[in-house]
Amino acid sequence: MIKNISIILTLVLLVSCGGKPPPKASGGTYSKTTISEGNGKIIIYRDANWLTADKFATVILSGYAVGCLQHKNYVETIVEPGEHGITIGYGDCGPWGFEPIGINVKVAEGETKYIKMQLKEFGSAGIITPWFFSYNNEVNLSEVSESEAMSVLVNLKRFLASDLNN
Repeated sequence: MIKNISIILTLVLLVSCGGKPPPKASGGTYSKTTISEGNGKIIIYRDANWLTADKFATVILSGYAVGCLQHKNYVETIVEPGEHGITIGYGDCGPWGFEPIGINVKVAEGETKYIKMQLKEFGSAGIITPWFFSYNNEVNLSEVSESEAMSVLVNLKRFLASDLNN
């Protein structure tokens, strides 16, 4: 009887610790949009990687959360011309497990910049490690060409800023 009560209490604790589920991308698949006069655009994307599909990064642009980078999605935001700091890391998007990283991007009027986030999980010997080990993991942000980004974006789903409130 006590054993059964212990199991039930453990299950209740596990369920109650689940918290709020991460927000989902609702913007549909990629479609090219025009940039209004006097602005630029930044697209930050994350390709498929099933080994790190459980990692959800908050995208912060110039101090404001603008979206989440999850498995196979992207964030698109209109910006004023100039230099913008992008930080990927902890926030309301869900479990992350990596140190925050950043990149500065200079955007001209009418220009679109493409930023690729890449996650790799490797042990010290180059062996894939289970999800609960976070040492020697790599997170990279890099600016890529339009052609490289387009080859991937057509298969990704857009994360809208309004999705942060869902």
